[in-house]
Amino acid sequence: MPRARPRQEPLQPELPLSKPLAKTMPRSAAQLAKITVARRWTPDAGKLRASLTMWLTRETAELLTERAIAEGKKLEALVAEILERAVKR
Repeated sequence: MPRARPRQEPLQPELPLSKPLAKTMPRSAAQLAKITVARRWTPDAGKLRASLTMWLTRETAELLTERAIAEGKKLEALVAEILERAVKR
């Protein structure tokens, strides 16, 4: 049984190249942050909820957990407070 020869012309015509990206004005860090928050974060009780994965040393994790227990807070709430205070400085 003879082998089929490759076709000279393609079965499907070539697709047009995608449109070039629209040139936009450079945005400031504050504008980009607002856009990112609006797209990725979901509102929850007046605050924005975000899922983060943090890699901490065991010592840091133990100290944060100890502090959260001493203050009667959840670890997540304590970390959120620390971050909010650091941003407001």
